[in-house]
Amino acid sequence: MLIVILVIALFFRLHCITNIAYWFDESFCLKMAEFSFAEIWTRTTQDTHPPLYFYLLKSWGMLFGTSVIASRMLSVSSGLLTVIGTYLFVYEAYRVDNNRTSKENSTAVLSALVAALFVALSPLQVSWSLQVRMYAPGAALTAISSWLLIRALRNESHAAWNWSFFTVSAIALAYTHHFGLFILLAQYIFAFGYRWLQTPVDVNRSRFRRVQPVLLSALVLALAWSPLLFRLLSQSQQVQNQFWTKPFDLEYVGKVFYQFIAPPRWSPASMVIGLGVAQAVFLSLILLLLGRRPTDLYLFIAIFVSFLVATIYSVMSRNIFVSRYFLFAHLLLLVAIAVLVCRIPSIKLRISTCILVSGLLLYSCFQNYLRRSEISKKYSGLPAAMAYFDSQRKPSENLLVCNPMLFTSAIAYTQNREGLFTYHGDENYPYFYGNAVMRDQDYFSRDRINNCDSKWIWTLDANRWMQDSWSVPMPVGWKQVGEVRFQEYYCELVFRLYEHETE
Repeated sequence: MLIVILVIALFFRLHCITNIAYWFDESFCLKMAEFSFAEIWTRTTQDTHPPLYFYLLKSWGMLFGTSVIASRMLSVSSGLLTVIGTYLFVYEAYRVDNNRTSKENSTAVLSALVAALFVALSPLQVSWSLQVRMYAPGAALTAISSWLLIRALRNESHAAWNWSFFTVSAIALAYTHHFGLFILLAQYIFAFGYRWLQTPVDVNRSRFRRVQPVLLSALVLALAWSPLLFRLLSQSQQVQNQFWTKPFDLEYVGKVFYQFIAPPRWSPASMVIGLGVAQAVFLSLILLLLGRRPTDLYLFIAIFVSFLVATIYSVMSRNIFVSRYFLFAHLLLLVAIAVLVCRIPSIKLRISTCILVSGLLLYSCFQNYLRRSEISKKYSGLPAAMAYFDSQRKPSENLLVCNPMLFTSAIAYTQNREGLFTYHGDENYPYFYGNAVMRDQDYFSRDRINNCDSKWIWTLDANRWMQDSWSVPMPVGWKQVGEVRFQEYYCELVFRLYEHETE
């Protein structure tokens, strides 16, 4: 049954994998992965993410290439690994012994399969398993580290190996995304409490001996992550000063929770439905605590801490309450719902509820499937635009792209990057425009345009992008002689050809 679930997960995660163009966040990652390992470490200080994913993407590209399907298959593989990790985690957490035929373990197997199915059909999990970003690998590490933690806590044999494997997975999660720190905080709080409370009160020496592996693992994680501490503080200040997110309010929160169940980015978010989802999440967490099982408490802490810290930061500083940042907590929330469904005493009601939840997820996932099909057929987009440019340009002609965000996507689809630049005016671009991956030689200034020896210059502009229109401001002496447009799902791309007027 797990194989069937993986086939379903793969089906939705491969749909139109090459037919929809990279957007900026993906092309930014691809551009970052082109630098050396040492330079990636340095350049990520100007970004807001830890460096591990970029190392992984670079290594993946060295093994399998950098084509669209090859680069996105890293996230697809991570999505499948998330499904497997979810099954292993839930079964390990709720089994009683190694006898799979016992009633308790049959329920554990059922809970594990249902949780894996929910993850396979979740439109949010599917969507980020199709993009060249660090969220799918982070979700996989969340599931795997949770499984390894429960395994280390429950199995006394091979303790050193079990805690070593968990610690490595914890370090990997911390180096993949900063929101992984919330999951890790919950894991260590739970692990310490689990070991401490399981020991008789009057045996203090035994208590300290029992929590030593937890403390040692936490110490190793802290030492391994310490190089990122000051970087995180700097990145946090950068976010406070310049980040683009909308104001944090009730309407925004509702729309974020709506994206937990609806195809993200393709459908308008409903605040009312989203607030209903938020209430259902809160109720599910309360019901989960009533189970009074150790893993119930872990799920509650991990989900609650993620939302609480993000809410406090968003209220006191810049809004970071974004659906994709909660992908790790969302994974554990799906697990919590699966566990609650499988605890329904009535078999008929349990089966009906499982079918209902799976059906709702399948419907939403299929809507995402249809929307992706529509977009892939309707918009020729950036690949067609760059193919046109490659066929029309002459070797001496330069292309100036209106800003760095579009530049990183343009170079991902061109056959010849020579002569491609991004326009740089008097004002500096904010960090989230992709400054971390831009080199000095990638910019083309106004003075350089004025002193250009070429008779022709191309520009790539964008209309209706991020609620604005972007164009290269050509100086006096350059006359537009041609224009061609291409429709992308997030904007209208406009190629313009300029001729240098002479006496």
